Parts: sequence; structure tokens; C-alpha cells
Amino acid sequence: MSSHPSIDSLCASSGLRKVCPGIKCFFALYCMVLSVAGNSPWMGFFLAALLSGTTLLVGKISPGSYLRLMSIPLGFLLISCLTLLVDMGQGGLWHGSLLGISLCITKVSLSQAALALGRSLGALCALYFLSLSTPVPEIIGILKKLHVPSFFTGLMYLVYRCIFILFSMHHSMKTAAKSRLGFGDYHTSLSSVGKIYANLLHRSYNSAMEMFHAMESRCFQGEITFYEFQKYKTTKKQKLLFAVTSILLLILFIFLSQKESL
Repeated sequence: MSSHPSIDSLCASSGLRKVCPGIKCFFALYCMVLSVAGNSPWMGFFLAALLSGTTLLVGKISPGSYLRLMSIPLGFLLISCLTLLVDMGQGGLWHGSLLGISLCITKVSLSQAALALGRSLGALCALYFLSLSTPVPEIIGILKKLHVPSFFTGLMYLVYRCIFILFSMHHSMKTAAKSRLGFGDYHTSLSSVGKIYANLLHRSYNSAMEMFHAMESRCFQGEITFYEFQKYKTTKKQKLLFAVTSILLLILFIFLSQKESL
């Protein structure tokens, strides 16, 4: 297994673990809607700072683990915003050339890139706020209460588990290859990577079949049922805090919607 803590272990140790999952799901969805629906990037940036601070300070998640989890989606996000920022042509706030192609940054492209970055970053931090404080079985329990079909919730859980099984397999095979000097030079590394992913495909298929047979042996009828170990009691203080925060965010959303994007 990787030396870094998994999402499950971070959820179990979160300071927000004992907060009612229904409130956390509603607040995360509420923040996502405010972030995506806003016409100002500052709403998304503010929500990203608020939710990240809550996850780190109240949830007691280490900054290193949080940044490690955020690095991959944030990298894709920055690349996507860069394609919106740079346009073909001349003039604007900046212009230059690359391989004989005239490139420029205009006020419109800068506004579009900032808006996309703010919206996406706010929604991303809302998802991490929920996923790092609420275990998947509890999220599935909320979805069942909302009458989401059991087919989708069961598929959601199986895909979630299989992803981490694949990560564990990949980490074990990569560690084994490193211990045998499988990455000593370029050609050896290329061969090791090919063998790792070929073996990963074969083992993932076998693991999926074993999982299916295990579910069938336990009388699987198309629905995965989770036992609710704990009943959460929402205090008046928690209800008041989330209500006041939601109202203040709505006021800020309305105020920023009347301003220019940049």
C-alpha cells in the first residue's frame, strides 16, 4: 500500500466525521451551485478558500495530504484554463509568437479563463469537502433517501472500491519493479512500464471476477445494502451555523453577480 493515507482513512480521522452527512451533502451541493452559477470568478475563489480552510482547520486534514489529492485535478484545470487564456491573433494585453503562430491574451480571454477557473475551483473544493469528511457508504445512504435507483448507487460503490484496488495493485507492482532495478535506464523502464500495465489489466479482470463470485455467494440480488452503524443527531448550533452560512453566501453571490467578472 502507499505510504500516503487513503481517502477512507482521512474520512475516519476528520474532525467533521460526526456531523450529520445530510447537512454536509446539502452544503457541498449548495456551494457547487453557487460556484457554477455565478458570473464572477471571485465567488468561486471565495468558496474555494472557505471550503479548503474548513477541510484543513476544522476537518484536521494535513495540508500535504490535501495538496497531494488536489494536485492531479488542479493540474488538468490549469491546463484547461490556459487554453482559454491564450488566443490566436495579435494585440490585446499581450501578444507573441510560438512556432510562427501569433498568440495573444485579450481582456475577453482573460475574463473567460478566470471565470472558468473560479467556477471549477469552487466546485472542486466543495467535492473534496464532502469526500474528505463523509465516507462513501454514508453518501450512498443519503442518495437512497433521495430515491436514487439502487443500480446507480451500487455501481458507484463498486467503481469507487475498484479504483483503490487498482491503485494498490499498481503500487505493489511498481515497488517490486523498483526493488529489482526495473527503472535503471530508459529501455528497462519502458519495458517495466509495459509489463506492469499488462499485468495490471490481467489482475484487474481476475479481481473483478472474484468480486462478482463473492457477491453471488452471498446471495447478491442486484442491490448492495449498508448497515447504518450510527444515528447522527443534528444540534441546534449546527443547524444555526449552516443556515447563517448559507444565507451569507447567498447574499455574497447576489452582490458579486452585480459586479463585472474582472
